[in-house]
Amino acid sequence: MLTRGKHLAAHLGLSRQVRYERCDATHPDGLQSLSPPPDLVVVSGFYETLTDDAAVCRSLLDLRAILPAGGTLLLTTQVWHPWLALAANVLPDRHGKPWIISVRSLARMERWVREAGFCHRQSHMEPHGWHAVIECTG
Repeated sequence: MLTRGKHLAAHLGLSRQVRYERCDATHPDGLQSLSPPPDLVVVSGFYETLTDDAAVCRSLLDLRAILPAGGTLLLTTQVWHPWLALAANVLPDRHGKPWIISVRSLARMERWVREAGFCHRQSHMEPHGWHAVIECTG
C-alpha cells in the first residue's frame, strides 16, 4: 500500500507535499523517529485489529505527542459489522488465530481522542452504520 500511495502522490504531482511512512503505531519510538514530524496522520482500519483498548489509547497519546499544534489526525472506527461471528469462526488473523474485529462505539472513540489531547472536529458515519471517520486536530 505504501508503494501504491507513493505512486498516486507522484501521479497527482504531490510528491513534495505527501510522504508515506511505515511505522509501528503502537510503539512510540517509531513514531518519534519521523523527521520532519507529520502534520497529517491517517489511521485507517488499524484500531479495529487491536483488541486491547489500552493499546489504542496509548497509540492515540503517542500520535498526539508527535503531531504539531494544528496537525490533523484522521482515523476510522468500526462500530458494527454483520460478519463478526463469521470472521471469528472462519477467518484467521495475521497470527493464525481467530480474527476478532474490535468494534467500538463512535462516542467511545471520540472520548478517547479528546482524552489523548486532541480537539475533536467532526465525525462522519457511513450510511450503513458500520464505519465512521473521525477528524481531530492537535
